[in-house]
Amino acid sequence: MECIKCGETKESEFYPSSLKVYDYRCKRCVCEYSRKWREPHKEHFRNYMRMHPGENRENFKRWYANNRERHYEMRKRYAQANPQRHKA
Repeated sequence: MECIKCGETKESEFYPSSLKVYDYRCKRCVCEYSRKWREPHKEHFRNYMRMHPGENRENFKRWYANNRERHYEMRKRYAQANPQRHKA
């Protein structure tokens, strides 16, 4: 398949469009779009997280169960990048 955003051809790194049209975007492009949207809409994002705490907790538990090694690596990188916060 070919990403309509970046034009790269990839085998399995795609999210189908929710509109059921041939509008496939690769995972990298979807993540980049989400990041760019979230930046100017920080307050909306924070309000949503506050209003849906139970749903967020369940989603995180599910993500953590599937990504333990990735979570460990992310925490490790954060601790190395922010030594003042991790003075243990």
